[in-house]
Amino acid sequence: MQNIKLLIRQSYTEAGDKEMNVIQGILDLLKKMDGEEYGIELIAGAKAYNKDNFKQAYEEETGNPFTPVNFRKTRFNLIEESDAIVVIRTGMSESTAFELCYNIQLDNPVPMFFAVMDEREIRTTLLQDLEDIADVEYHSFTEPASLNNALGSFLTRVADNKQVDGEGGENFKYK
Repeated sequence: MQNIKLLIRQSYTEAGDKEMNVIQGILDLLKKMDGEEYGIELIAGAKAYNKDNFKQAYEEETGNPFTPVNFRKTRFNLIEESDAIVVIRTGMSESTAFELCYNIQLDNPVPMFFAVMDEREIRTTLLQDLEDIADVEYHSFTEPASLNNALGSFLTRVADNKQVDGEGGENFKYK
């Protein structure tokens, strides 16, 4: 069984309680999928945060003081470590574009799944129509549970496309 290192991308600085609850619902959905056809490792943690608690959580999890530079460095490292990224758009800010640009410039960009709430929209063209330069899927949702089939298909495809490197280690390369 393949293990997928999954990064959940949320915009902490703009998230209120509603956004945090939606994101937590998706994290809970992913935790239920763990072990079905693949293992899921949520590399940024299995708990959603909001604008009031993400800085403290960052400092507790990393042992580093929160600064924009430290935070960006940590996010870039997580992108490089991940096998796939789930981007959750709940009407929060579009700072995701910055990390998306970083991902795209990697030698092997990480597949991305955009979950966009029906009542929201992606407000920047940097996040739209990326299929020509990266492995990207877009799905709208009303409730986190409505993403079950689409997320399952995406993660199955990511797991199926991974192959162990020649040394039999934990490093993977895409076919």
